Amino acid sequence: MKRTLAAAAAVLAAATAASAASATAPAAGAASPSLTMTYLPIQVVGQPDPSEVSADFRITGVDCSVKCELWKYVYNHGDGDAWVLATWTGPASGAKVVRDQVWVDEIGDQGYYVERYRADGTSDQPLSASGGAFSLPDSLATVGPGFRRELDLQATETMVLRSSTPGATATFPASPYGDRLVGVVAERGPAAGVLRVVVGGSTALTVDLKRPTTTKRAIVGTIRVPQGAAIRMQNATPAGRSAKQVAVDGLITLGVRSDARAGARPPQERPARSGDETISYTVPDRQLPAGDAGLGIDIEVKVHGCPTGCQVVGPGGDGAVIWSKRSPRSGPLQTFHIPAVAPFSGGDWVFYYLKIGGDRVDVIDVSPNKLEQDYVDTTYDPRDRLVYSAGWTQDSMASATGGFLKRSSTPNTGMTYRTEGDYVEHRVAVVAARGAHNGVMKIYSGLDLVKTIDLYAARWQARQVVAAIDLPEKGRFTVVNATPAGRPNKDVHVDAIIVLGTNDIWRAGR
Repeated sequence: MKRTLAAAAAVLAAATAASAASATAPAAGAASPSLTMTYLPIQVVGQPDPSEVSADFRITGVDCSVKCELWKYVYNHGDGDAWVLATWTGPASGAKVVRDQVWVDEIGDQGYYVERYRADGTSDQPLSASGGAFSLPDSLATVGPGFRRELDLQATETMVLRSSTPGATATFPASPYGDRLVGVVAERGPAAGVLRVVVGGSTALTVDLKRPTTTKRAIVGTIRVPQGAAIRMQNATPAGRSAKQVAVDGLITLGVRSDARAGARPPQERPARSGDETISYTVPDRQLPAGDAGLGIDIEVKVHGCPTGCQVVGPGGDGAVIWSKRSPRSGPLQTFHIPAVAPFSGGDWVFYYLKIGGDRVDVIDVSPNKLEQDYVDTTYDPRDRLVYSAGWTQDSMASATGGFLKRSSTPNTGMTYRTEGDYVEHRVAVVAARGAHNGVMKIYSGLDLVKTIDLYAARWQARQVVAAIDLPEKGRFTVVNATPAGRPNKDVHVDAIIVLGTNDIWRAGR
């Protein structure tokens, strides 16, 4: 059974009001209705970024002698749905537990409510709760002496905080969200020590992580964290114990709402497609133009000829004509390549349109957004930053895009970034450098190796676009210094990351 968005929204509003009423005016002598959520104890979450987590929902204090249902709703950018997870009967003194997979970092709202039916055929909603989960990766933590951030492709965000020093601490900042349940994600294994979690100055959890075999990405315990309280991780391994390694992977909150990124795509006139006549683009491996002129791209147009004239117009629908062509119509597709420099977007949308006979038939969104090597923008999301493991330093370099480079001379160190989640896909270009002291770079999409690049060159070459890869929704990419151990030249540089749009904005649901 499902409900439409309008019906789900109406039910949610009624459930929220009913929940507030039931909380303020419970029946005399009766237990207050309650809907609580708890993590399924000890579970391993997905990688590289967990998409869901198992939780139990416990309903008490509700008279279900006729029938009750637990509903789940999802609301996202003006669209949504609701459906029944469980149906049961029982007295108000009983309890019902329902297990569900809660989606992590889902853009929009998700939640749960109880529908209670009466003998006269009417129903109400005495309980509701926000049910979204939100990840807090290790990149948010302030790392004290004795902890360090290390590359680990098997961790939730390809990085992990590791300590072999008893007493060492790493602190996650206070959350702006309300009281929440937090799952602690860590690594178990034969070399593991004892982890202590301190919330607001009091110990909330102490767990011995030692096990005969290694398990990564394990929720090793849950804690209640009030609003405004910081979370401190401590290596609490007793002195003299040989197994003393504590590896903290991150946190996952439950029962809070996460806001979608601001800046929704502006409405655009949707082109009328003309069969298989298309415009697309690729990013060639070449040097960035000097200054901030933009990113070099190769636009590809496929048409069945241009008897009435073809044009590529951009940036934007009222932009300049950057290419035009007249040719006889043909059965086979004719392919044309147009080099262009797409200006860095600065938050604006950079579109290129294919016109045939004056009509728009296809469009691409390039919108290159340059993230320099020290990029951090926590305006909307505290996780929006490039994250580096230990082993990277910042070098001044006048020929770099922003006057600086990040450099690693240590194999098995890395950098990672997860693109925003409100598009179906992104294209990401990596800007690096080549030179006589340079080694080997590997680039991963999620856990998949997509490119290996030898960065050696006889002379220094700055601002080099060395790869452009396509990522899925909320996709993560990781750059790794993969230089072989015996090679003397091991430098790997990150100059900038350029996040672009998708080839087909209508396929992206826009």
